[in-house]
Amino acid sequence: MTAMWQGKSPRLKMNPMDYEVILGINNRHHHWTLVVIYPQDKRSLFLDPLGESKQDIQKCLQITRPLMRKKGCSVSRWTCDTVKHPEQQDSTSCGVFELKMT
Repeated sequence: MTAMWQGKSPRLKMNPMDYEVILGINNRHHHWTLVVIYPQDKRSLFLDPLGESKQDIQKCLQITRPLMRKKGCSVSRWTCDTVKHPEQQDSTSCGVFELKMT
C-alpha cells in the first residue's frame, strides 16, 4: 500500500473479489496509516491514528478505486470514508494503533 500511496504501480497478485476484507498498511514519513478495502461492498476505509483529513480520504479513494478497476471490479459507486476511533496521544505509537485496528 505504501508504494501505491507514493504513486508507484501496484503488484497485487490476487483477485480482490475472492476476499471480504483487504488490509493495507501505509508508512509515509515514518507515520503509519491503515486502508481497509471491502471489495464486495465497493468501499474503503482510511484510518489515521492522528485523525483523518478530507484530503487523505480523497487520496485513499483515488488509489483504491483505480486499483479495483484494474483488477476487474466494478467501481461505479466506490466510496472511501473513515470510522470513529481513538486517537494516539503521543508521537510514537501509530504503528501499534494500526495493528490494534486490524
